[in-house]
Amino acid sequence: QRGFSISYADIIAFSGAVAIHKTGGPKIYLKIGRIDANEAGNRMKILSSDLTIRELLDNFSRMGLSTKDLVVLSGAHTIGKANTKPMTSDLYQFSNSYFKKLVQFCNGFRGEALEILNSDIALLDTSETKRFVELYARDEISFFNDFAKTYQKLSSLGQNNV
Repeated sequence: QRGFSISYADIIAFSGAVAIHKTGGPKIYLKIGRIDANEAGNRMKILSSDLTIRELLDNFSRMGLSTKDLVVLSGAHTIGKANTKPMTSDLYQFSNSYFKKLVQFCNGFRGEALEILNSDIALLDTSETKRFVELYARDEISFFNDFAKTYQKLSSLGQNNV
């Protein structure tokens, strides 16, 4: 009987998928078999919250990710905090509330004391990114489906055998 090993990369990817699902998000199916590097190599740097939409799109493009991928992954902010403030009214519930908040912001509503980053606002700067924001604000099922696909894609970046 042939065995298999689970890498740290597998554990990290699966942990994120479980967290998304346990907070109400979609089930994300991942393959096992990522290989841990022996050296740090080229690490993805955490992007500044002050990047322009062009800088964000360029960073994602270099990783092989699309405009749609950038927008849909930004939806993970629904369960996040920034500068110690929650980004949505229920940071323990994965939903499309992040996109709803952006649409409200775009329409001039500034009611809640929630954090909004410049990089969030940048998603409203082009017609293509704004179109995805508006789609996900009104259609949570599309957001969940696209998020699961993009998370799978993101978790396998740099892997030849997954």
